Amino acid sequence: MTKVLQQKTTRQGFSTHIGFTPGEYANGIATQYLEIKAHHTQYQNNVHGGVIASLIDNCAGGAASSMVPQGKGVVTADMHINYLRPGTAPQLRARGRVIKSGRKLIVVQVEVFNHNGQMCAIGTLSFAVIDHRANQPPVNHQQQ
Repeated sequence: MTKVLQQKTTRQGFSTHIGFTPGEYANGIATQYLEIKAHHTQYQNNVHGGVIASLIDNCAGGAASSMVPQGKGVVTADMHINYLRPGTAPQLRARGRVIKSGRKLIVVQVEVFNHNGQMCAIGTLSFAVIDHRANQPPVNHQQQ
């Protein structure tokens, strides 16, 4: 993972709060992991669909970010998810890859697998390429 991508992933308060663990981020490929905790589950003890959607979005953003030059960033423009089976403990693994990388739009596909290697969900996302807003004041991630 490049230093710039590492900085982007460690500055994301939401991702850190949820517990996403970044893996590989390079050349349009990204992996992320989530160790399942009780607060990630819904009433049937499966991983909540919103958690899976966030994992997909975060992983796809890493893949897309690896394709933009310094001074540029990406934001989610569109997301479509098919849930194939329940996500279950102890871990989920997401693997994203860029399908099409353009100057203004990047399309990424992400697959999410449970600990048995079964695909739980698949997502297709579009990201808008934007100028990085370096002058934006930082958020204090220590505040509750």
